[in-house]
Amino acid sequence: MGIGSSTDPSLQKVIDILQYASSRSSFDQKMGYGYVDAYMAYGRAYTEGRLAR
Repeated sequence: MGIGSSTDPSLQKVIDILQYASSRSSFDQKMGYGYVDAYMAYGRAYTEGRLAR
């Protein structure tokens, strides 16, 4: 809908989506949360956006 709309995700929601789509479930000092599966992140973000309407 555009930047500043009522459906913009919070920072915490973005972090939750990225953690959901990461290859690791816990943080590692060297690897962080691993890689992010872009398709999985997109799917989760798309679903969250649809639910926010």
